[in-house]
Amino acid sequence: MKRYLILLCMTLLSAGMLSARIAAKIGDREYSTEEIKSSFEAYKEFNQSSDSPEKQAELLKLFFDNMIAKHIYDREVKARGITVSAEELEAEITRRPPSLAFAIEELYTGDEFDYDKYLNKLESDTSFKKGLIESISDTFAFSKLLEEVRNETVIDRDLIKTQWLSMGNNSEARIIRFITKEIDADVTEADARTLYEATKQDYLREDGRSLRYVVFDSPATHGRAQHYDGGVDETEKADEFLALAKRKGFSKAAKELDYEVFETPPFSFDDGFIRGIGRDLNLMKRIFNTFANEQIGLHKSNMGGIYVYEIAGTYDHYYIPFEIEKDQLMLKAAFLKRQEAKEDEIVEFITGRSSAEYFQEARRRGYEVFEKIDITRDSNFGEHGNIELLNQAILSTFEGDFTPLIEDQGKYFIAWVNRHYVRNEKVWKLTGESIINEVSKVERQRHLDQWYQEQLKSLELLYPEASVILK
Repeated sequence: MKRYLILLCMTLLSAGMLSARIAAKIGDREYSTEEIKSSFEAYKEFNQSSDSPEKQAELLKLFFDNMIAKHIYDREVKARGITVSAEELEAEITRRPPSLAFAIEELYTGDEFDYDKYLNKLESDTSFKKGLIESISDTFAFSKLLEEVRNETVIDRDLIKTQWLSMGNNSEARIIRFITKEIDADVTEADARTLYEATKQDYLREDGRSLRYVVFDSPATHGRAQHYDGGVDETEKADEFLALAKRKGFSKAAKELDYEVFETPPFSFDDGFIRGIGRDLNLMKRIFNTFANEQIGLHKSNMGGIYVYEIAGTYDHYYIPFEIEKDQLMLKAAFLKRQEAKEDEIVEFITGRSSAEYFQEARRRGYEVFEKIDITRDSNFGEHGNIELLNQAILSTFEGDFTPLIEDQGKYFIAWVNRHYVRNEKVWKLTGESIINEVSKVERQRHLDQWYQEQLKSLELLYPEASVILK
């Protein structure tokens, strides 16, 4: 729908003829050279286009295709009596912010669009709300029209089942495994921080605590703790420090007794461990059951060591700090960069040629190409093992078609299904509903495409000549 929104954003064509010369025609509507030129200039300005003459000619065709689509949709919306209520528009902008909203800086918290801020502005700023409604009011009817056309599709569930069962539960396929080039993914701390910000919700925790602590009977303690006579029990030292901390305060007591104080970052009970201390369920239970006025305590860990601690902070919610996750984020960022490069290569392979050329191009690039017969849900593919998703995709794809792209543990596959054999009711019970859903998606879109082609055939069309409009 974006392209139709673009069309509506440009200057509308004048209703009257500005010249006797007919430059284009859609049905009974004729357009002069001046009309097409002026509207195309507005269209180019909206798209910020200043391409070569060849690109301009392509853009002119796209512009006119959009005009045809708008003509068809306008006609069908009126013919079907499709209306849009204020309540529908308001519900739509509440559910899905229009693109205009994402251009408003005040609706962001950091680098992220803040949906709560957006809802607050919708409630408090009537002019903002009105502007958003106006931005979708013309095209929302088109959305309703397209969905109405798709819903006209007749899906025969029994026929789908019958056809599927007749295809068989064993298959033959020719498979391409994409062997993409390994790249050195150089990542920086900035890359890791960008990933952190993009996935920050993954690091959100609730009901957190942080601790200050001194640990006894451990190399982590120094100063006076290491200068006691060997005969002095560590428990006595911990008890002495605890008593002094309760009288004078934790930090003052540590300074007076020359103990090093450590502090943890925030943690939650669900984390299951405390950074700097480790996994200690009993300590976690004590901390999260401690009242605010009982902030200093002593804990003997089963893992070794005696901890005298103070609850340094409580948090309704917090984010795990970037510095703690930085190393893992660097690894993730490098992995994602390598995956992105692989996926770009694969997308170019799939979209850059017809499916009839896939195998020839795959061999030229050195991809692995192999055939497999008697494929079932449990089939193994040599050194690649049992790839369940690939088995399912092959069994669910019609003969003579390619499967979707399948990813398994960083490996990418696509298969051409040569032949299916007998299938049975048991397999249908496991996969039937998903097959019906996938067939329905394809059939609904196919019906929409056929409907649009029929609308095109019903129109007398005259495309504008680039040599006239662009001179």
